Amino acid sequence: LSVAVIIMILHQLILFTPLSSIIYESIEGGILGALSWGSMMILSSFLAEALTKGKDKVKSYFLFGGLICVVLGFGFGFIWGISRTYISLPYIIVSVGISSLIYYLMYYIFEVWANNHEFVKKEKFFSVVGKNAFMLYLIHIIIVYSIYQIIPLNISSVIIFSISFVNVAIIWFIAFLMNKFKMFIVI
Repeated sequence: LSVAVIIMILHQLILFTPLSSIIYESIEGGILGALSWGSMMILSSFLAEALTKGKDKVKSYFLFGGLICVVLGFGFGFIWGISRTYISLPYIIVSVGISSLIYYLMYYIFEVWANNHEFVKKEKFFSVVGKNAFMLYLIHIIIVYSIYQIIPLNISSVIIFSISFVNVAIIWFIAFLMNKFKMFIVI
């Protein structure tokens, strides 16, 4: 955890220098952005340790850790601003916090709440996607880049969001077909 904090602070300090323009102009922050993305992975790994420590730790790590990250992230956001382009410290903390809270919600639905409700035990909506996650990710990239070649750059965000929902529907449809025909691609 301390390594993640040190790297986040180092990256935030870099944002106060002229090097911030390199981060801004590079794809995903470039080499300097790797510091920030790396700290996000380390912080996420710290929270994910709860999965190895038992079900009782999941709540304290993911729920409370997520809430702490969101509050700290938005608090720091008032000082430094939340910026994905610069991959700022508040952006990292808020992203990890929201991800942790969403994970806890999914965990609660499928591990806690599902034990009391029969229809959730029969769930296939999410599991079909998880069975071929890597292959579906590759198909998703092909679909997205194909669409980006067709649509103009100055298109309305409403159309972009509509296209994204269609993309998700296509991926889920492919996942259901692969599951139905028992096509599982494992690496």
